Amino acid sequence: MLYKARSDCSIQTCNLVQFSKLKIYEFKVMLIFLRSVQGLSYKLANYIDQNYRCLINDPQFFLMRKTARLEVIRQLMRLIYRRTQPFTAHKSSPSMLGCFNLAAITNQLHQSGCYTGLTLTPEIVQEIQDFAHTQICWGDRRPDLPFNLSEKTTLEAKIGKPLILGSYKDTHHYCQAIRQIIADPGLLSIASSYLGTQAVYVSSELTWSFAVPSTLNEQLKAAQVFHYDIDGYGCVKFFFYLTPVEEKNGPHIYLLKSHKNKKLLHQLMGQRTASISDEVLTKQYGSENILTICGDAGFGFVEDIYGFHKGSPPEQGSRLLLQIEFGTRAYRDPRHFERSA
Repeated sequence: MLYKARSDCSIQTCNLVQFSKLKIYEFKVMLIFLRSVQGLSYKLANYIDQNYRCLINDPQFFLMRKTARLEVIRQLMRLIYRRTQPFTAHKSSPSMLGCFNLAAITNQLHQSGCYTGLTLTPEIVQEIQDFAHTQICWGDRRPDLPFNLSEKTTLEAKIGKPLILGSYKDTHHYCQAIRQIIADPGLLSIASSYLGTQAVYVSSELTWSFAVPSTLNEQLKAAQVFHYDIDGYGCVKFFFYLTPVEEKNGPHIYLLKSHKNKKLLHQLMGQRTASISDEVLTKQYGSENILTICGDAGFGFVEDIYGFHKGSPPEQGSRLLLQIEFGTRAYRDPRHFERSA
């Protein structure tokens, strides 16, 4: 009898332990579910808020963001711009880019979406480098994290994490060399010839990319995964390396020919295509179309922003990059709104 009582007690204890483990497992599953729901609710609420503020503050920008992702709409709007504000090539003032074949560049952009081979003068490069080493920039594009390049380590210790980016705000207001590049007739003629209408300046940014470990989410925020931009019905960006860039220094990568004939799903998704893995996009648009762009300080290129592109995370050193955007129309700076808008 005593043995049976002890056996029953052991069985009950075992059942209780198993029951407790089951309840703990159920609790963990419920907690994960609730966190997922909360995360989705937060994202949905943030998406609605961003779209609402965009609609109220700039309805035309909101309309463009929703419709320009569709290729047929962009083609229609660019046709209207070409008819109402046609671009006529004519002899312009000398360009700091030197001599170039406008027709060849325009044709290359139409065919592949990207043209490489532009070059800044050493004097311009040096002036921008001096500016970058002496002026305040924003850590990870956050206005609440201002720092001078020499103070980077101190700021990282303060916030407890390494910085991925250092972005200079409104550089064209404070750097004479960047103003000269923006006003250069060569850049304007290339942009206008490709867009088929008189191009206008949209925005610019000077950015450091640092060699630090980063998560996929951080790479998403830093535009270090394949994505395309929606900044107008027609836009091109000029990029210039201000430091030498090789394979491990964070080269810019462009997926050739992806600026047109996108899959309908990717058009409808807009900038949320950044959530699709690089491997999937590469497979769908062809690994043979991957263009990894390396070059010395001063090397430049221009691309249609509707092609998939990214700045790869540097593995060594720090990359300093200047980007200047022209379009058919200058909307407000796209960074006023989240990419999901």
